[in-house]
Order: sequence, then structure tokens, then C-alpha cells
Amino acid sequence: MAAGVGLYSVAIAATLLINLAVIILTLTNFGKARKRNYLLQITYPGDPETETQIERILKKTLSENKISKSEKRWIRSSIRSLLSCFAQRREKELPVT
Repeated sequence: MAAGVGLYSVAIAATLLINLAVIILTLTNFGKARKRNYLLQITYPGDPETETQIERILKKTLSENKISKSEKRWIRSSIRSLLSCFAQRREKELPVT
């Protein structure tokens, strides 16, 4: 608008100021999404075959997979309880013939 009314110096100064603000915000990563860590809990029966399948899927799909040995025992029991919950739900949903 300033250039349209002949105020070329105001137009140039405003353009430089806006570009400087954009460059500063870009260099400081202002407004950039932060990296977040999420916790995924999986419950499964304690058999080794299922555990290896789950670990293979997690390694393939997750960018980072941290499972400590002390957590594995808790993870196994949690997965068992989740699968039993799904099995109970499935039994309730399936009609008995």
C-alpha cells in the first residue's frame, strides 16, 4: 500500500523488517513442534513366539523402542490381561449356536 501512494522508502523498510522477523523466527525454531515421547503398553500371553512377533513389529514401526528387562515381566502380565479382556469381549459379542 505504501508503494501505491509513493512512499517507496516506507514500503522497502517494512519489507525488510518483515523479512528480518521471519528469518529470526526461522533460525530460533519459534513455533516448531517439540519432540514428544509416548508410552505404549501392550499386554500379551507370556509365550516367546508372541513376544518375538510383537518385538519385530515394534522395531519395524517405531522410531525408538526402549524396553528394559525389569519391565518385561510387567509387560508380559499386562499383555496377558489385555488379551483376556479382548477374549471375554469377543465371547460376549459372538452368538452361541
